[in-house]
Amino acid sequence: MPIDASELADLRGDMQGEMLTDTCQVQRKTLTDNGGGRGSQAYVNAGTYPARMWTKPTYRDMTETVQPGAGNVSAQVLWTVILPFDADILATDRLVIAGQTLEVSERDKGRTDALLMQVLCKRIG
Repeated sequence: MPIDASELADLRGDMQGEMLTDTCQVQRKTLTDNGGGRGSQAYVNAGTYPARMWTKPTYRDMTETVQPGAGNVSAQVLWTVILPFDADILATDRLVIAGQTLEVSERDKGRTDALLMQVLCKRIG
């Protein structure tokens, strides 16, 4: 039996209040024309949301690999960030949580009846 909009809103509120204990600053890439035909890019604050992040040191979570050279392959850990279901997050955004900067790899925005949004990220700082 499907839940109605009121029940869904209550569930979302409960989940956000209980699980999202950190603060996430969203940084969005902007391009500025410098007049010389070449633009420069910068990241500007695009919003702040409650959030939670974690990683699991398992092979399944290390799905992206980088090849630093000479045929060496190393795994790169992906971080999971949970945000409110309607957070304005783009695939090119950076997220700053607890002093760590993460780059968005993918997001699951658009799921039917989602209680929270799950975003996979790579740590860059």
